[in-house]
Amino acid sequence: MAILTSGAPATSGGRRRRKAGSAASGSSRWAIGLGVVLVLAALALVHLRTRGIQMRYQLAEALSIEQELLEEQRRLTLEVRRLRNPQHLAERAAALGLARPERVIALPRTPASTASAVDVEARR
Repeated sequence: MAILTSGAPATSGGRRRRKAGSAASGSSRWAIGLGVVLVLAALALVHLRTRGIQMRYQLAEALSIEQELLEEQRRLTLEVRRLRNPQHLAERAAALGLARPERVIALPRTPASTASAVDVEARR
């Protein structure tokens, strides 16, 4: 038999017993904490799922724009080729009333002129 000196019930080993209410209170706190963690994890998953869906829509839109731009680039490339075609240029020149020159003088290519405007004026 254990002798009580402080007035509190003792157990074998000198420990105090927990009250039944405090054990239930500790487990309910643990359950509430676990519930909060689970709710936060679920909210994080919903956020990630929503963000993933938004990114897929943005990617689909970007791919659509890319296809439109590639088609426009193809169309413009064909137009440039057509406009640069010598036969087309000859037809356009004739339509504008331009004629081939009778005489063509080929000038030798020289590096950028070293004469300044002052030198040109001095020669006159």
